[in-house]
Amino acid sequence: MKHSTASPLLRSLYAKFFDQCADAPQPFRDILFRCRIGNPDEIPAGISQEVYRCMQFISTHINEPIDTSDVVTVSGKSRAYLFQKFQKELGMSIGAYITHCRL
Repeated sequence: MKHSTASPLLRSLYAKFFDQCADAPQPFRDILFRCRIGNPDEIPAGISQEVYRCMQFISTHINEPIDTSDVVTVSGKSRAYLFQKFQKELGMSIGAYITHCRL
């Protein structure tokens, strides 16, 4: 999957937004920071390849009308399995993660 490098202005704006998310759970803040700003090819510690692949799909398609069923389809895993993985690794549901990314 090819990723573009964010401009310094975009990174600065994102950093300001990130600072405003102080009430978000710390694991989510760590993951959000690494996925949006850090190396997109480096999977954060504690995140499975399956969940990270879904996170990348969500990030890539965030401006489209995606929902949890789209993420489940892309993963190739069962809905129950993927929901459990997201809850365990991110501390939130797939739908909550999509919503949080859209804010």
